[in-house]
Amino acid sequence: MKKKRVLIVEDEEVVAELIKAVLEREGFDVVSVHSGKDGLAKIKENNFDVILSDFNMPQMRGDEFYLEVKRLGKDLEKKIIFVSGTLNEFIASTGNKFIEKPFSNRELVEAVKDLISTFEEQRAENQDKGNLNLKDLILKAEEKNLSEAIKELFYRPPSIEIVEKREDLIKAYISTTEREENAVSISKQEMICSCRESFQYGNICKHILLVIFHILSQVGEGGSETKKRPDLQYLPSLSA
Repeated sequence: MKKKRVLIVEDEEVVAELIKAVLEREGFDVVSVHSGKDGLAKIKENNFDVILSDFNMPQMRGDEFYLEVKRLGKDLEKKIIFVSGTLNEFIASTGNKFIEKPFSNRELVEAVKDLISTFEEQRAENQDKGNLNLKDLILKAEEKNLSEAIKELFYRPPSIEIVEKREDLIKAYISTTEREENAVSISKQEMICSCRESFQYGNICKHILLVIFHILSQVGEGGSETKKRPDLQYLPSLSA
């Protein structure tokens, strides 16, 4: 597993080295610098999971450093944990984590791990929002369309060519017994089939359903592609 990276921005070298030693013992990949200017340079060159920043530093104070990091975009300023003897008005206004000096090794490690965990949870939530849930789409389809698609799948299998397949987008061509070829596009935002301009999520045509069945039939429990018919246990009961 790739080590999580931590940047320490602390003008007191002894303090910086102590923090670095504690975090390295916990398995983190740690880089330390002794000014906000050097910290900005490191952030521009590398990706860090957490940035520990002192506040009362010469040349560039903690508030100036924070604002410069914010200008870099990508919400990088949210990765900053302020380390200071006082929780001042500026630190409080950012909503960022704060460690008060003096602090214990446990407080330091817990703060770093907690921030990393928060970002990982947010990343997972954002990814899930953009990803397609194919089984959920099937459950939301009209029973009539489901019935037609299932009968076609088992008795008159269509010809399906997957053009693009990602977590958030599927594009395919499908030829059915009507001897026509339809282009299908499925995403979180919309579903389109050339048999009709677009569809609401509760009114999906059989072509889209057949493409979904086809993709589900190719994926085994471990995520690898297999040659088997789709597992229909997630479908509502349909009359023959």
